Amino acid sequence: MDWTDARPQRSKEKNVSVTSPEMNIPDGAQLVAIVLDTMYCNTKVARSVHDNELADTALQWQRFGRLASALEMHGAMHGVENGRMTEFAGRIASAGEQLGLAATASRDAKRWLDSERASTGWMVAARATTEISGYFAISAAHGLANVTLRMLMFNPTSAAIIKAEHKRAGGFAPFSDARAAWQPINVVVAGTIDVAAASVGKPAVEALAGCVSDLAKDVRWQTLVAHRDVDFHRWRSQTMPGGVAQENPWETDGETSSMTVYAQSTHEVPDPEHLARDSDEGLEALSIAMRGWMAKLPEALRDLGVPALEIPESDT
Repeated sequence: MDWTDARPQRSKEKNVSVTSPEMNIPDGAQLVAIVLDTMYCNTKVARSVHDNELADTALQWQRFGRLASALEMHGAMHGVENGRMTEFAGRIASAGEQLGLAATASRDAKRWLDSERASTGWMVAARATTEISGYFAISAAHGLANVTLRMLMFNPTSAAIIKAEHKRAGGFAPFSDARAAWQPINVVVAGTIDVAAASVGKPAVEALAGCVSDLAKDVRWQTLVAHRDVDFHRWRSQTMPGGVAQENPWETDGETSSMTVYAQSTHEVPDPEHLARDSDEGLEALSIAMRGWMAKLPEALRDLGVPALEIPESDT
């Protein structure tokens, strides 16, 4: 076993830890750890057309919750399972709030990206708020998939297909706590939704289901989800220059192994601007899907045998 020290000279760098985004590290020091006191940034950013569309969509979905009681009574008159319409309206409203939080976190990330970047913690805060935006976006998208599954339970033909595919979901009983009754959005679940919607034979129902499958297959969305999968389930790379490099320090030729040790970390710091761009593009894809879904909802409900009441419009 060969231990290779790749340091050409004695390192003059220091390992530094800070606890405030306003602290600056000394010259020649290598930052290895940080805990932010806050992720707030007072930089002002203008609202874009995309920001306004996100807000409008989030508000419209949240306002759907106002119809919960009326829809529940309306559903009972059309043979809908007790509690189904209340849960349906509530999860729509919840997804709207999650979309709104994703939009807010996205704007907070932009504040850091547009800041003077003079403080030590700006990269950490920018990346963290970007990731928070993505996490809320994914939770909203899970809501989109689950309200679509529950809406298709209104029709006996589509309901039978969904029940057969998700046997552990207990028929997606209203207010169920079963884990299997709350599905993630992915191409498999979207495929089930497409098949179930096609069985109804109504264009509006198929178009509404298509909003879910189009999102699940959208490259922008898949990129956002891929970032989350790495951060949650594997190894989220550190934002600090002194972080541990995501590479094996050992090399082998099959007979001998050698380990290279460097004077400083060779860790490649993630680019917050790149991450923010990926997150915003995924969020845009979600917003388009949710707007399209809501536009088709009244007609789709009628085609499923539950005529809809008036859907609240977004406010300025």
